[in-house]
Amino acid sequence: MRLDQFLKVSRLIKRRPLGKKMCAAGRVLLNGTKAKAARGVRIGDRIEIRRERETWTVEVLALPFGRIRKAESSALYRTLSRTPVDPPWPGG
Repeated sequence: MRLDQFLKVSRLIKRRPLGKKMCAAGRVLLNGTKAKAARGVRIGDRIEIRRERETWTVEVLALPFGRIRKAESSALYRTLSRTPVDPPWPGG
């Protein structure tokens, strides 16, 4: 499964185009390296998402087949860490 598709289906990122944009900007790492949106995701991979205010690291536990419900999306991954990032500007 493509990385951007997994991010959308697992609801780690709301929209697939946003996932593509974040991958292109180098804000998504797969197993510690910058990854393109089309890169394949496998069970056991670690995904790190660098957002403005936090860095979120998850481990892929399962890959979905077909459509899944919102309640089932959190079963696709396990959160390893979720750390806040200091704002790069004063008072931000």
